Amino acid sequence: MLILYRLIKENYMASSFVSSLVSHGVYKCYAEDLFKAIREQAPAWQADGQDRIIEADTSSDICYPVEYHAGSGRVFVHLFDQARIASGSDGEVSKSFAYPSGEPLAHKVALVLQNEVANCRIFEGNPHIIQIVHVGQKGVLFEYMNGGSLTQFAKQLPTIQKVAVVKQLLQAVAVIHAKGVVHRDLRPANILCKTDANGAITIKVADFACAVTSGQRNHIQGHLSYRSERLLQCSIHEVYDRVNHYVPCPQDDLWAVGVTIYELAHGKQPPFCEIISDLFRKNLTKPEMDEALTALQKEIAIFTDQTLEKSGLDTIIYALLTGKASSAAELITNPLFEA
Repeated sequence: MLILYRLIKENYMASSFVSSLVSHGVYKCYAEDLFKAIREQAPAWQADGQDRIIEADTSSDICYPVEYHAGSGRVFVHLFDQARIASGSDGEVSKSFAYPSGEPLAHKVALVLQNEVANCRIFEGNPHIIQIVHVGQKGVLFEYMNGGSLTQFAKQLPTIQKVAVVKQLLQAVAVIHAKGVVHRDLRPANILCKTDANGAITIKVADFACAVTSGQRNHIQGHLSYRSERLLQCSIHEVYDRVNHYVPCPQDDLWAVGVTIYELAHGKQPPFCEIISDLFRKNLTKPEMDEALTALQKEIAIFTDQTLEKSGLDTIIYALLTGKASSAAELITNPLFEA
């Protein structure tokens, strides 16, 4: 009876592992060979008691890196180029899988990950901040968000779900700022989505590579078109005057959240974002840049006063882009989110 139980359990684990890899583009024969190879080698790894990264022998032309963590006994299979999720200036993200459960994970590889790991650890257990599963020799494993980023996911959402997403985003930002952290790179690409079997949506803020403690002088970072007017002025001082007056503060995050919510609500960036992106691409003199920034400020004022509606999510966007909202926490109490 015990032998039968073990056989059933092993077959179930093999089926789960193989089907998970197959669903993400791995040929079934490779996945089956991989399961068999790990099963046969795992006892030797455990006896050795050392962390290891190996190319699992799948008796084929394709081998996947396998990472074994002796402290927890966990095994992870990395797909890398076969299942890339995202690629950016701070690293590449691809899919990995826990063995033998087949649970998909997001695997990030970058030259420097210490800051991101340290910042994510601050928010362990928070339902709206991306969670670390394992820090290994090949990179960092994060929980897998099956909906991708808000950049792709937002287009599918009806208004009522967009409101729910915005509430979760504000809750996440409120927690980040309550811990004395400024994210500095809030935008749709760094807000990840997950749907459950019932269609409920959970969003989580990710990519804390640029995050720093509020109030400490630093170098300007983050995507250019999500920078606030204050950040642009600091950028001009840094580029033209060779003086760094930049001290990270939550208000810069709130501006970026305002732009992000506008994209979610309207399916495009505010028109002034293109002007911001062009500012530093042109070979302008300092007086020309100052003049361009003044014109930009007028464009933003016209946009907030004349383009935004006085209802729905536009009221939240207006409060964020005009500085009338001093925190994300105060916006969560808006009647719009009571339903």
